[in-house]
Amino acid sequence: MKSRAIFNGRAFTLVELVIVMGIMLATLVAATPIYGNLYFSTQLDEAKSDLIQKFRTARQRAVAGFDNKTHGVYLDINFSGTQDRYILYSRSGTSYGTADPTDTIVVLDQALQLERDPAQLSSADINFTKGGGAPSVNGTFTIRHVSEGIRTIRITPLGLIREQ
Repeated sequence: MKSRAIFNGRAFTLVELVIVMGIMLATLVAATPIYGNLYFSTQLDEAKSDLIQKFRTARQRAVAGFDNKTHGVYLDINFSGTQDRYILYSRSGTSYGTADPTDTIVVLDQALQLERDPAQLSSADINFTKGGGAPSVNGTFTIRHVSEGIRTIRITPLGLIREQ
């Protein structure tokens, strides 16, 4: 005797399954641009926060007189299409000069670019005075995402680092 499963008409039809899959596909297509914008924004915010933290670290080390050295951040902006980076450094002299094994080097993602307006920020080497924390230069610079978005950071004459 053969046994047969009886469904009593409780199965989904092919049309119903195709409609549900179409709705899911439409939802996915609608959500993709939202996710992309969120990703770009998060990437920019993370890079901005990290750079601000490096500036604040350099300033605090200078104020504290840590190792009796000059502390600063060097913005290595590459115009040749290679990745931009910034370097947290400590030196016996008054400027960045050349790389040192004790430097903290942060390479930006390929999609991010550092930009400075020479009229706003005259040098890419920003160091802070020992004991006082005043910056060698003040002004604004930006971090730009090649697809979308920009974040601006300002260094005040007193050495305060602000996001705009």
